[in-house]
Amino acid sequence: SAKITKDTKEVMFKVKTHDKSPVGKQANLFVKVDVPVPGGTTTHRIALGSTLRIDAPRKAPPPPAQPVV
Repeated sequence: SAKITKDTKEVMFKVKTHDKSPVGKQANLFVKVDVPVPGGTTTHRIALGSTLRIDAPRKAPPPPAQPVV
C-alpha cells in the first residue's frame, strides 16, 4: 500500500502478473482507494481511464562463449 497525502503528485507501486497476462497496453483501469473517515472508511475510485503496460518477460542472456582449446 502507498501513503497518499494532499501534496502527493504521483504514486508508484509494483504489479504482479502471471504467464497468462496479456502483453501490451491494458486500458480503462481505475484505482480503488479506501480513505479513512471518522467511524470507518469510504471508498473512492480514481484515475478512471488509466492504462497499464505489460511488457513481455525479458529473455535470459546467452551463456558466455567457451574458449576453444
